[in-house]
Amino acid sequence: MRPRRSRSRTATGDKAHSKYFSDAVYEAADGPKEEIVVPGATHMDLYDQMDKIPFDRLVAFFNKYLGE
Repeated sequence: MRPRRSRSRTATGDKAHSKYFSDAVYEAADGPKEEIVVPGATHMDLYDQMDKIPFDRLVAFFNKYLGE
């Protein structure tokens, strides 16, 4: 059996104060990964601004990797 690598998906806004952390996690990830950067979004926007949350990309990532 071969070892599995971690899957990593981060989502951040390009105006988020915490974007540096998402960038660091993305760079350190060793397996399949995706970093979603939402234009014009802050950290808090991605909690409750439904028009800014990239649901389509989140669903696609989870559908792809949760079945493995």
